[in-house]
Amino acid sequence: MFSCEEVLATLGAYLDDEATADVRHQIEEHLTHCRTCEVMYDSAKKTLKIVTDSGVFEVPSALSESLVNKTMSRIRLGETDHSPD
Repeated sequence: MFSCEEVLATLGAYLDDEATADVRHQIEEHLTHCRTCEVMYDSAKKTLKIVTDSGVFEVPSALSESLVNKTMSRIRLGETDHSPD
């Protein structure tokens, strides 16, 4: 049976129906026994539905630039600083 880490690593492919039959079986088996992963799966599935049902939306360029800059800054910081936030 898959571990929680394996489920989380393959959850995207599972949700996109791109996982092999064996991987799908392993994930489904794990979800029947692990409430934490079941909640993660359910949350991810609901989030995808909300995002896809909402259609396309524009993010103001100032906001998107700010998000990209913050993300890149965190990535660069993570490369040199492995301490928790």
